[in-house]
Amino acid sequence: MTSDELGLAAKERIAHLFHVNLEAITNDLEIGEGILSPSYESYWRPNQIDLLDDDIHDVADRETLSKLGESITIRTVGDYCDYMVKCYRTNPKKVEDVIFDTGPHWLVGPFSFIACLLVVAAILYKWCCL
Repeated sequence: MTSDELGLAAKERIAHLFHVNLEAITNDLEIGEGILSPSYESYWRPNQIDLLDDDIHDVADRETLSKLGESITIRTVGDYCDYMVKCYRTNPKKVEDVIFDTGPHWLVGPFSFIACLLVVAAILYKWCCL
């Protein structure tokens, strides 16, 4: 993929997460402000900022992780796109997995594993005890 294709895919990821048109996404938009404000805050589910933060950490190699917050700061859409392009050089598969992920995030969070276990336990209880 070219840098332009990666940048466009990263913008599409942001547009998808925040439920806005791609045309409204410009490089100078600040993440967390205006149309890129998170739509909800919940202890149980991550918001859009949480998901972007996960993206940033998921694609980073060790060296890049150590620089996050110090020499690498991501505040705007352009920063996010440039970061994804940079990380693509060292970890292309992971970057593609992250920026092309448009699946549901309903089972994400600290208690998702426990929730799955409870559902399985309820199904097994019904199956075994009835």
